[in-house]
Amino acid sequence: VPVSTAVEPEPIDASVRSGASETVAFKRRRRCGRVLCACCTLTVLFFGGMVLLTLFAPDTFMTLIPYVMHALLPRHAGCAQSLSAPEKVLLDLARSSYVEAMPSALSRHAQVADAAADAWVRRHGKLRGVNLGGWLLLERWLVGGVEWWDTACCGPVLSPYVNTSCESVPSEWHLTRELRERDALHLIDDFRDAFISRPDFFAIKAAGLNSVRLPIPYWFVLASDDYHTGKGLLHVDDAVRWAEEAGLLVVLDLHGAPGGQSGAQTTGREAPEWEPSWFDPDATVHALTVLAMRYANRTAVVALEFVNEPELPAHTLAGVYKRASRAVRAAGMDATRVALVINAYSPSGVLSVFEDVWPVFNREITPPEHPNVLIDLHLYYAFLPTPLNEMPLCVVTGEAVTLQSDLLDMAGGGGGAGGGGGGG
Repeated sequence: VPVSTAVEPEPIDASVRSGASETVAFKRRRRCGRVLCACCTLTVLFFGGMVLLTLFAPDTFMTLIPYVMHALLPRHAGCAQSLSAPEKVLLDLARSSYVEAMPSALSRHAQVADAAADAWVRRHGKLRGVNLGGWLLLERWLVGGVEWWDTACCGPVLSPYVNTSCESVPSEWHLTRELRERDALHLIDDFRDAFISRPDFFAIKAAGLNSVRLPIPYWFVLASDDYHTGKGLLHVDDAVRWAEEAGLLVVLDLHGAPGGQSGAQTTGREAPEWEPSWFDPDATVHALTVLAMRYANRTAVVALEFVNEPELPAHTLAGVYKRASRAVRAAGMDATRVALVINAYSPSGVLSVFEDVWPVFNREITPPEHPNVLIDLHLYYAFLPTPLNEMPLCVVTGEAVTLQSDLLDMAGGGGGAGGGGGGG
């Protein structure tokens, strides 16, 4: 209407205006209520279906876990972007209803309390740390791609893999043979003396982290002519002492097991011809026992990981882990102070972990006989299945880890590895 011909509206009585506002607000509430009710109904149906699947078709449920996670996790483009208030309400409702419903619906075997795990969690809280990979076990993919490394203590240090090729020297086993022939084993000693040192531990603490994972090769513990040991466990002694001085916690990790837990270079020897029969379970348990006896009373040591990324049958590993658990506890590693860590890993990918590995561990390695056992789940972002690989890295390595642990624990029926709050 042209301004010149606009008609001034008649004043509206305050009570009429108030009534009209209340009517509009009521309509809005009713619409929002319908949306929320519909969302709640869908949520109940979705998680009810998951409960039924877990009860009557657990294998199917395991394969659906990534999609359940996809439904529950925010799919925004960046970490800074937060969920809207209604999305947060629905997400919290979905999670809480699922967490409350599953344990009672799932108890194929009784839930078992794990007082040692509870005590460990109360004492240490969450470990947020960094893996000191490539230092003591010389994984080529970690330390072989750079000729000189800048160090905190000693300036530049030469990579022991310098002037070698990936084809002829793909791992430390090959490197040892090569350097022996060249009378140059000192390159390994020089590297280990400098690559990680005391200032690094204080830098890690200053960065806001509270722990380190320390990969250890078996040849530091047991005699082997196939590798150059050098100072051996004295390096581990240094790391534990530096951690105590810096106020950090330590997860000891038997990264390379006797005979190899796979044919990957991460074990110390890349061997495409490797077979599971190479793995030596007796020597592995012995190596873990030696580590337990040596570090049982060190205040910084709060966890011992048995074997890193094994490509062995789950039932075989479960037997080894149960033997190691008993041996390590007998060697003095108290369950309320030191957790035992087993790696839920499959070379076939994360879905195989859900289907093949986790059900075995969660049924066989249980408290009270095996208290305070943690599950180490390696999520390689580059190799995640769809739809998890569509999520931002910050979600996969943060929210997804917590949710995945909850789903795995519930799918396993509770009371298994990591029971009592120890799983993760």
